[in-house]
Amino acid sequence: YASTGDVIVVQPGTCTATVTIDVPGVTLRTATPLATVISPPAGAAGIAVRAGGGLVEGFVVRSDKEGVIVAAKKAGEVLSRVRLRGLRIEPPPAGGIATNGIRAQDVDRVRIESCTVDGAEQQGIVVKRASRSWLRNNRVTRSGEWGIHVDNGDPPAPATIAGQIVA
Repeated sequence: YASTGDVIVVQPGTCTATVTIDVPGVTLRTATPLATVISPPAGAAGIAVRAGGGLVEGFVVRSDKEGVIVAAKKAGEVLSRVRLRGLRIEPPPAGGIATNGIRAQDVDRVRIESCTVDGAEQQGIVVKRASRSWLRNNRVTRSGEWGIHVDNGDPPAPATIAGQIVA
């Protein structure tokens, strides 16, 4: 179990469960970038970030439902300062991602950078009801609806978006 402020370094290999981060300020990163795979059971998301102030970095996520979800446990709560960096979200070998590659909702100061999303049937990256979002150097391919969709809520607070590749 993690405590606030812990840095967890994961060695190369495969995890066959959903990884949930529900402790604030936790850093979860790989020892070797893109050498650790999270492959949850069918119908499950790969990573669920349910607490703010943390970083998730360097994983390959293979899910048939949704790659990464950043959203509070309770409706109406806002997560702040979550960072996703250097992730590769892709479908399992025999299918697609039924919904989104990365979804962040009800967030403040979320940062999504240098991530790759391939094969999401809805949106590659979607940021909803967000303020002060920061998306940089992401690549989205084979997305069914939107490559990158940012909805900054009402009233909108500007997002910083730069260096994206959507193909």
